[in-house]
Amino acid sequence: MNDELAQAIARNLAGLYKQTDPNDIGTEAVKTALCEACKTIDHVYAYASRVERPPADGGEWLFDVTGLLYDQDNYLRRTVLVAESEWGPQNEIYSDFQKLLLARADVRVMVFDGTQNPGYRAIIEIFATYIARCEQSQAGDIWLFAAWMPDGFHFHRIDAFQSQRDLD
Repeated sequence: MNDELAQAIARNLAGLYKQTDPNDIGTEAVKTALCEACKTIDHVYAYASRVERPPADGGEWLFDVTGLLYDQDNYLRRTVLVAESEWGPQNEIYSDFQKLLLARADVRVMVFDGTQNPGYRAIIEIFATYIARCEQSQAGDIWLFAAWMPDGFHFHRIDAFQSQRDLD
């Protein structure tokens, strides 16, 4: 399920870039794409503010986007996705990213403006350092980073303490 969700997220964000003027891509469009990715999994409800219903099932719930899996009796089983999206300067990107360090979720997603200094690859390396130094990080935690660049989103995945790779 985790790989399917990560693939759906990358596919939806890449499609968003193709369908939208890159200068118009913003938090609401990104949150809608993430909610739609959550809907590819049965019994997952997506929560985000300023996103139409559907694909959102309700307003923001702790994070910019939260995907929750419920059982057939409507009991919460797990958090499948938490996501933050930040288009501001570098310090705001890091501040939003740190919220994700607190979460236990199958997939943690950070969408950000990759044109910010020192560049998206350096920002992702800083994220990797945060993950490695956080005592709550566990082997196999899945992190998906989507850096907006003028030529499209650049994706990078980190499976904590196991591997990391560009998805382009």
